[in-house]
Amino acid sequence: MNNSVLTVKDNATVVSSPEKTATSLQPTSQPEPPVQVTRTHFFLIMASLWVGNFTAYFNETTATTAMHVIANDFDSLPNQNWLATSYLLGFTVTQTLLGKFADIFGRAQIFNATMFIFAAGTLWCALATVCPLSCV
Repeated sequence: MNNSVLTVKDNATVVSSPEKTATSLQPTSQPEPPVQVTRTHFFLIMASLWVGNFTAYFNETTATTAMHVIANDFDSLPNQNWLATSYLLGFTVTQTLLGKFADIFGRAQIFNATMFIFAAGTLWCALATVCPLSCV
């Protein structure tokens, strides 16, 4: 026999069993205090999130907008498709890998590693003298 209790609270249906209700009424230990974050630590956390979002938006907008200009500067408009293919292939592969690596190694370490790789890749493309060098 099912002794579940069906109640409606704030337009939500809650189903509870008497065993769980009885144990929840027992006194529990003191709740843990909320995490205390200093003002400086809060702004450091927010700044790191803002930098991550900025680089993601910057990466997406510059890659698609400047692709024609980059190929034109290198006088290799026929190779423009290789720029697009290498960008999309790299982006697609790393999305799935980074999700798994974040589960294994932690999000903070992967975030820092990707920021370093983005900076190194941006520097590599800025110093490229021929179009195939920027596709690597």
